Amino acid sequence: MRAALAVFSSGNAPPLQPPRICILGGGFGGLNTAVKLDGLVWPEGTKPQITLVDANERFVFKPLLYELLSGAAGEEEVAPTFEKILRPTSVSFVRGQVESVNDGPATGPEASSGGSVTLKGGALLSYDWLVLALGSEPRDAGVPGVKELTHGFTSYEDLAAVLADVLPPGAAVSLLASGSDILPAAPAGQRQIAREALAGKGVRVVTGARVAAVESAAGWAGGAGAAGMTGTTGVAGVAGVSGTATSPLTAAPVSWTTPPRRVLLEGAAAAASAPDPSLEAEVVVWAAGSGPTHAPGSGPSGSAPFPTDAGGATQTDATLRVLGHPHVFALGDVAVCAEGAGSPGSGVSAPPRLPATAQVALQQADYVAWNLWAAATGRPLLPFAYQHLGEMMSLGSRAGAVTLPLPIPPALADAARGAALGPLLRAAGLSVHGDGSGAPNRLSLEGPLAAAVRRAAYAYRQPTPEQQARAAADLGQARAGGRGGPGAQLPGPGR
Repeated sequence: MRAALAVFSSGNAPPLQPPRICILGGGFGGLNTAVKLDGLVWPEGTKPQITLVDANERFVFKPLLYELLSGAAGEEEVAPTFEKILRPTSVSFVRGQVESVNDGPATGPEASSGGSVTLKGGALLSYDWLVLALGSEPRDAGVPGVKELTHGFTSYEDLAAVLADVLPPGAAVSLLASGSDILPAAPAGQRQIAREALAGKGVRVVTGARVAAVESAAGWAGGAGAAGMTGTTGVAGVAGVSGTATSPLTAAPVSWTTPPRRVLLEGAAAAASAPDPSLEAEVVVWAAGSGPTHAPGSGPSGSAPFPTDAGGATQTDATLRVLGHPHVFALGDVAVCAEGAGSPGSGVSAPPRLPATAQVALQQADYVAWNLWAAATGRPLLPFAYQHLGEMMSLGSRAGAVTLPLPIPPALADAARGAALGPLLRAAGLSVHGDGSGAPNRLSLEGPLAAAVRRAAYAYRQPTPEQQARAAADLGQARAGGRGGPGAQLPGPGR
């Protein structure tokens, strides 16, 4: 409690002017924090000036990028402008890229009430409170050719299924995974449904495949000697691609004719394909990992002004306040609760490391908004408590997989998998799966039912009531058959 109230202890008085809150990053965490802060009831005369900073003009609802690629969702639902989303609020939007952050002294009686953010181009934003929500960025693991010759995306299984939907007939899609199976961290039911969906679309899955390099047809002239990915590697290779599609964002034709690339393999897949351990494709999509985007400091070295772990994530306590910086909060992909950094004075230990998902960022936004309000008004802060709500995945424009976080009793699970009931449930898009490791059986939805549930859930999680209404209208149009058909755009290499 003492730490939560330290801002106004020792004779400090609340600021006479409304506090200035600067939020860096307009993803799920940053945007929802801004909207929720704007909606809280502040003491008279202290409603803050909230500024949201992002390098892009549009908020991208990343889980629905697959539907945008296939034409099953529209721009209003998946990629609305920040200006449109924030129009009903008092939040200001600034488009810019963060050059440096200069936070005040972290501790001691002369601790600053804030700091400043410098944007590329020289614009300076002063703040009393700062929220770090910069998200993650692709990591190439030092593999030569990845940055120059591949496309980026978020989830490789989802994308492989969608590419098979929107690419011209005859295109061959291969999915490379470094482990013994796809989706190693997913529930057994989702993994099984994904396997079946990929097989049904003719996607070739290659396991035990680590990427040593990506080369152009003429040979890549970059650096050499990099090792392949040691974690889960996801590379979707598309061969035999030609023709054009229409970009749903620009309505401009996008050519699918590209120079071929060669993906050099190592590991079990390379040994199995000897003497030529490689794969050729016209389009290579790299989704083999990402890492937190950290704000550079203002010093000569440009090092991050906040404590980070070995992976570059900003360290926080259990209330999502950055360690040693009482006026700064961090959430989403960019944040990690430090070991032993529980809720100050409460005896609450640090939670386990959480996955870098929209589900986590959305829940953390509720806590960051509340805790910033509490710290600014002299109230106790709450430790973040994550509630897992299941997993959802797109497997094409009108198919998906949803695993609910509800354990199924063994007797009921056996009956649901039995000869009498199992086929009926499967025909309805329901199934019960267990992984044989003693973990509880879970109920999974698949096919069109899962796709509809997933779209409805994401419509509900849009940041404002107005945006929820737009998403619901877009969903209604899609379910009525008014949307669909191929439409695709991939970002260019050298992102």
